[in-house]
Amino acid sequence: MKRYILTFCALLFVAAGVSAELVWSGWGRGIFTPMAFSDGDSSVSAATYNTRKNPRVGFKINGSSAGETIGFKADFYWDGGIPAVGDNASVWVRPFPFLKLTVGKFVEDELRGLLANTEFTSWLTPNNGKGEDALFSRFLASSGAHISISPLFWLDSEWNGLTIQAAVGSNAGSYFSMERANRNVIDQDMADVYKAIQIGLGYKIPDIGFARVQFIGNNRAQLRYNDNGLLVGTKLMEGLGFNRDADVIEASFRFTMIDDLTVEAGVKIPLEFTTDASAEVYPALARVVGDAIEFNAPVMNTDRMEATIQLPYSFALGAIWEPGDFRIFGRADIEMGKHSIRKDLDEYFFAPVFDFWLVPSYNIFENFTVGLDFGMEYHGMDVKDSLQRGREELEGSDYFDMGFGPWVEYNVGGGTIKTGVFVMLPGRERYEYTASSGKQFHQTFSGKPVISVPISFTYSL
Repeated sequence: MKRYILTFCALLFVAAGVSAELVWSGWGRGIFTPMAFSDGDSSVSAATYNTRKNPRVGFKINGSSAGETIGFKADFYWDGGIPAVGDNASVWVRPFPFLKLTVGKFVEDELRGLLANTEFTSWLTPNNGKGEDALFSRFLASSGAHISISPLFWLDSEWNGLTIQAAVGSNAGSYFSMERANRNVIDQDMADVYKAIQIGLGYKIPDIGFARVQFIGNNRAQLRYNDNGLLVGTKLMEGLGFNRDADVIEASFRFTMIDDLTVEAGVKIPLEFTTDASAEVYPALARVVGDAIEFNAPVMNTDRMEATIQLPYSFALGAIWEPGDFRIFGRADIEMGKHSIRKDLDEYFFAPVFDFWLVPSYNIFENFTVGLDFGMEYHGMDVKDSLQRGREELEGSDYFDMGFGPWVEYNVGGGTIKTGVFVMLPGRERYEYTASSGKQFHQTFSGKPVISVPISFTYSL
């Protein structure tokens, strides 16, 4: 359906004889690691990220009328599977200078956080670094609508930088059905969609910075699995990217008052919620018991149990200082206060998690830069309190990871080549739980140092 909409829009511009503007661009990245070593083991890898085996190759098409009153946006990418629509397959219209409406699949990043880690974080710590959304979440939808209003546009002043944005999804029945959406109103309720709204506000303070606040609603009437492994319940809405668990309040401020310095801070406050859906109470855990390793599958609440869950409060702080050819990036994140409680059964209290990253670099020549990545993550010991065994520390849940690596980067015009020698120092052995392969654990890190030499190719056209 999305490709038909986009094709129709492109033909509409041509058929109507409208003076339209089409802008093509592209971004992609591939990473090859010709050598990696750890405690006598070695490997070669073409995995671009720890979640992808292949490079991500993508391009974008943006179209708009001469007066920029209507247009479309489309992204396409390939990462080894079936070529697919990327972040955007949307149509937008601007009926008034202060109002923009978008429908389809989209991401809107005007309010999003800015300061993220480098592409080599996967080679430095097992859990990677934090991205832009940890500072302030983007507006994200797989099928929905977005509205952006600039209510102070009429002010001929630098103080008119107020933006109000909102996004909604769709009722699940109309989203999945092959029939027209207006035939799918039986047993539906539009309140289920609007309860999961994402709504935010941003204000650009002249010569000082950018303040933002938003509410991300989440519809918790989820599908769940019964004893026979069958889905029960009713899925009420689809479309938005953040509609799975807790309502969240976010706030962020980007400070730009000082030349060559950008500082950004963000806080997230998830609201406690109660559910009998198949929410995860505690993740899978592998721990050493004597000379053996004990494997525990994830703890899930069933449809007969009610769990009260508090997702972690988080605070993020990032900064970039660029005096001349020298550049230094820093990032610190903390998550704390997470717990899950099943009444008269058990309580889990999650320890705080601290992340810290520092990346100094220096531009030696016009197209040649050298730098150093340093990262660390600390997770304390989680605690379980149960009726059967009382209060106990969950041995194996704590770790202290570090990583560092010098690198060089060459700008080839329209892209970069980057490589370095990276040392990962995992705080303990790691295991990955895979339910789809017979509920098995696979060791991913032995706890010994891992030395890697990745080479990254990034194009931006």
